[in-house]
Amino acid sequence: MPVSAAYWGNVLGLVGYAVGVAALVGGALLSGRLGARWAGRRWLFDSHQWLSWALVALAVAHGALLWPRRGPGAGLAWWWPVAVEGVPFAIAVGPFVVYTLAIVTASYYARRRVGYPRWRWLHALAYPATAVALWHGVAAGPDAWHPVLRVGYSAALAAAALGVAIRGGSYLRRVAVRRARRTRLS
Repeated sequence: MPVSAAYWGNVLGLVGYAVGVAALVGGALLSGRLGARWAGRRWLFDSHQWLSWALVALAVAHGALLWPRRGPGAGLAWWWPVAVEGVPFAIAVGPFVVYTLAIVTASYYARRRVGYPRWRWLHALAYPATAVALWHGVAAGPDAWHPVLRVGYSAALAAAALGVAIRGGSYLRRVAVRRARRTRLS
């Protein structure tokens, strides 16, 4: 079994991505009535929250284990990888994905202070962050085009697309109900 930090860093990146997609789909189910009926709102909420925190922890561990491979400017490359010579853009976006997901995850505790509409907008940042994480894994990953990983990335992309579709469908349904109420009241 490989024991290098780089190997385990890559493994944690892949596991983190899978956990992230599970949290994303759980959040999408939670935002609509389908998730409440299907899985139960409390269970779904708790799992979504814990998966989100697990994702942040896995992403930080992923970066920390891959840190030595980055050469000169490694400390700067992890914390603020903008314009650091020798750090490819596909790697440089990784920390910003972690920052975004950490803010989205922590925003649960500030929901009442920031207001529900702003909180939902902030939570919607998880979708582009997950897309950037997918691009980061494909462009920076050493074995990104291995057939097993292709299947995994495809399944994760399909699950994320399903989550977006469920969330979008829930939003469209709410809009239609509001319009119907306004029409009846007019």
